Amino acid sequence: MKVSIIENWSDIEGVVRTVEPSSDAKGFISAEVVLRDVRAVPDFANLLEGQKGQSIPVNFPRQLGERLGLKPGLIFRGRVRQGGSKTYFVHPEMASLGSLGV
Repeated sequence: MKVSIIENWSDIEGVVRTVEPSSDAKGFISAEVVLRDVRAVPDFANLLEGQKGQSIPVNFPRQLGERLGLKPGLIFRGRVRQGGSKTYFVHPEMASLGSLGV
């Protein structure tokens, strides 16, 4: 079954809980992110509105995840889009990681 998703982006911040190879997309790493903040991006639907406190799987291209040092316990800040019913992808140019105190 194919799911249609409207063009969407959300700016999020959240704690990375787990990191593993993506089961949805070859060549990607999936990070479970617990959302601490969700903000709308002008001119795009915000499909994560009202999801603060929830956990979502965010897919990172493997090279990006490795370059950023993606690992549990870090804070992810970046732009994501929903690509399927429970599939999210990071914007590769709008992603950063930091520690819990920063």
